[in-house]
Formats: sequence, structure tokens, C-alpha cells
Amino acid sequence: ADGAAMVRASRDRFPVSGGATAAVDVLGRSTLRLRGGSTWGSTWGSSSFGSNKKAHNPDNDPEVEMEHCPNDGITDLRFSPKSLLPKNYLVATTWEGEVRCYEADPASGKTIPVGMQRHEKPAMCCAWKSDGSAIYSGGADGKGMMWHLATNSWTQIAQHDGPISGIFYSETPSPCVITCSWDRTVKFWDASGTPSGTPIGVLQMPDRVYSMDVVGSVMVIATAERHLLVYDLRNPSQPFRQKFSPLKYQSRSVAIFPDQT
Repeated sequence: ADGAAMVRASRDRFPVSGGATAAVDVLGRSTLRLRGGSTWGSTWGSSSFGSNKKAHNPDNDPEVEMEHCPNDGITDLRFSPKSLLPKNYLVATTWEGEVRCYEADPASGKTIPVGMQRHEKPAMCCAWKSDGSAIYSGGADGKGMMWHLATNSWTQIAQHDGPISGIFYSETPSPCVITCSWDRTVKFWDASGTPSGTPIGVLQMPDRVYSMDVVGSVMVIATAERHLLVYDLRNPSQPFRQKFSPLKYQSRSVAIFPDQT
């Protein structure tokens, strides 16, 4: 219905092997561009919405436009965890329901498709398991899925009554997958064994959850009507802090500093 409002267009930086940093731009409907230090190759032009509009690149970093891009809008991007170094992988979810995985070569910036899975409706978010063995994704179909890369299995692990707007893997207080949704809930799912289909915890939110971030033991939630809630995952029964966003309009995304301050 109103799922188009959830499409995420962003520019984020991620660590890659060799001490470099990669930036990912989402341009127009389906263009992905990798940007980094001098090891990432030469500059490529790009188009956005049919024009020759350049991506924001104040540092004039070399850019490589990815091959085999999705055919529809890109909703989320996640690089693989450090546990998989020296290999680097990038996962993208799309409005067409795809969950695509690429291997990125830090020497050239070129990408190689690894595989793809698909939700029944638009795929809205994705996350990696900390050991790199699995990819989690959430869709507008209300389903949270796990893609086990070694076996290529595709298993449902979570369910909501509305689109899933965020998904994260956490080891605090125990290995679990955390999902948030437009159904005004945040749910915790056991990730230590075979999925049971039953959440191990549910938090009721004041309104539809638009964005979530998890770093270590800290979780922050942004909902409709500009609510911001911060939780300590070691004791998530009540928010550690709750306030209204000082921004004039609805919160679209939130992020926690790496040091959790």
C-alpha cells in the first residue's frame, strides 16, 4: 500500500579489507556505485532518472558502477562482517522482492553475483549474522527470512502483521534476530537453533516503526509521530530513554555511533 515510502536511498561508508573504505551510492531506480581509495579503480559516469546527474562525491574518490544491478528500487545495503575478511560481500534488497548478494573485489572494485533469493513482496531490509554464515531479510509481506549461504536454504524465521522495516542480528542478551514493523512492534527471535516461529520477546511501540539500529547492547527505534526510543538490550523490558525527535518532520532513519555514545 504505502510501502513506497519505505524505499531507502542512502550513501554509507563501510570498512573493507586492506584498510580501505567503501562508499555505496543508490542512484535512481537501480544503480549501485562503489567508491573508495585509489585501489578501487577509475571514475565512471552515471545517470540518475534519465539525466547525466553525478552522485555526491566531494572528495572525488574513484568510483566503479556495479555490474548486474537489480531491476528495481534498492531499499537496503549491507557489507559482510569482518569475520569474512579478506573477502568482501555486499547484500542489496530491492522493491522487486529480491535479496541479492555480490562479492566485491577491493583491488578493482568489480563485483561478482553470488546468488539471489526473493520475498513474495518488496524486500525492505537486510542484515548479516556476525559469523557471515547467514543473511537475514525482512519484507513488506511481513516475513523475516534467513538465507543460509553454505546450503542456499531459504527459511522463514519471523512474522509480523505489517511490513518489516528493520532487521538485525544481535548476541545480546543471547543470539537472536530483532525485527521491527509497521504493526507497532519490535520482536526478538531465537537464533541459537532451529527457528520456532514464536518470538522470545515482544515490545509494543507507540506507533509504526520506520527505522531501527542496533550496536552492541544499544538499540534505538524511530516511529511515526516523531517518537525516538533507546533501549539497553541487557534489560529491554523498558526504554532506557524516550523523547520526541527535534526534527520538524517524520524520522526516516536513525543510526548509533560505533562507540554507542
